[in-house]
Amino acid sequence: MSSLAIITSVIGLATLLGGVAALYAPDTTRRALLGLPRHDVAGWALTAISLFWAGWLLLNTPPFSEFAHIEPLVYAGMPFAFFALVLYLDELLAARALGGFILLLASPILAAARWHPSSLSRLISLLTYFWIVYGIVLIVAPFYLRSLLVSLTRSHTRFRICSLFGAGLGAFLLLLGLFVF
Repeated sequence: MSSLAIITSVIGLATLLGGVAALYAPDTTRRALLGLPRHDVAGWALTAISLFWAGWLLLNTPPFSEFAHIEPLVYAGMPFAFFALVLYLDELLAARALGGFILLLASPILAAARWHPSSLSRLISLLTYFWIVYGIVLIVAPFYLRSLLVSLTRSHTRFRICSLFGAGLGAFLLLLGLFVF
């Protein structure tokens, strides 16, 4: 199984499960989604994961491996960076951290899709580029996540349609990952 197949299957399964959860428990899911941008624990967790991942990339990937001599400073600076972000960017931190996580997640997806022989891998690349643009928007203007979630959850019908679309997209990505890639 190629790395693109694994990545696409995992993203498809997560999207499918999210869509199905929204279909079966719409009120709980709506409350959770509307509370996400200001959720402290989610913001702290996403910030910690993103900082750890960025630090690992800084020390272990070829373009940045020149920084290996400052490895102790990176390890010492990550907790300070975490506390500075949590303290000074506490307003909509979860939305900003989600944007950073999306940007970090895009790199391995694009690397896996770049050399895959299937022409459908371009579809995954296109979806990833949409994520990149939205990740940048979330970092710069995190209130757009709240605006999007309010718009998507405004009515039961609209939320059900979005949930069906999410479940369908997840099923499509899962099938792509399992049978095409």
